[in-house]
Amino acid sequence: MIYEIDDGDRIAYERKYQELANFFEQLNYRVTQIENSYDTIDWCVGHAIATPLSE
Repeated sequence: MIYEIDDGDRIAYERKYQELANFFEQLNYRVTQIENSYDTIDWCVGHAIATPLSE
């Protein structure tokens, strides 16, 4: 699953990112953050990939 997190506030963005990462990890997924695509805008935008862990 590929997903996006965004917020105008860095602290709120980081909280959202961590909450989603924790959620997917509890479902036995590995979360990998993707390199930032929007370095030139004044808004916090991040993407991550959640992939199921093999059993």
